[in-house]
Amino acid sequence: MKKASYALLISVIFISHLLVNYQILSRCQVIRICDEYQRISYGQRCYQELFSSSSTNNIKKFGCILSLDRGQGHPHLFEFAEAVSWKILDTMKIRDNDVDLMILVTNSLFLLILIISIYGIGSILYNKNIGLLAALLTTIFPFVFGQSRNAMLDFPLMAMISLSIYLLLKTNGFRSILY
Repeated sequence: MKKASYALLISVIFISHLLVNYQILSRCQVIRICDEYQRISYGQRCYQELFSSSSTNNIKKFGCILSLDRGQGHPHLFEFAEAVSWKILDTMKIRDNDVDLMILVTNSLFLLILIISIYGIGSILYNKNIGLLAALLTTIFPFVFGQSRNAMLDFPLMAMISLSIYLLLKTNGFRSILY
């Protein structure tokens, strides 16, 4: 197959996963847990602090955002991604405190990272057909499918670990310093 057809199939996998998750989230069929609400509230506070119209410089805003965690030691990439998602929804005038839509927008970034990196891992280790099959099987795996609707750190962590492994394989035994 041509390179464009692989990109098209990966896009179809990504969009179909998002559509199914949107259908599930729009019917309120997801039960939220305590820690998830804490993650969402951190993301909202990060959004308020990061995109506030105050005259403080960005370094002070970043320091305030880092102090929101209060020493719990959670990584902040997810909160920054949530803040950007809140900003996107706010700009499109569909924010309306729709937590499910924010989770879908935030996790779509990590889903895209996951699909592309799994495809890349399969392509490097075997061939492009195996990479495509691995990306498809990863998206329909029950844990991945279930976690892609939650505002927890498990899904972004899985995406970033697969990206790290993909980039490690791209170094070609540490001979290529590009990655």
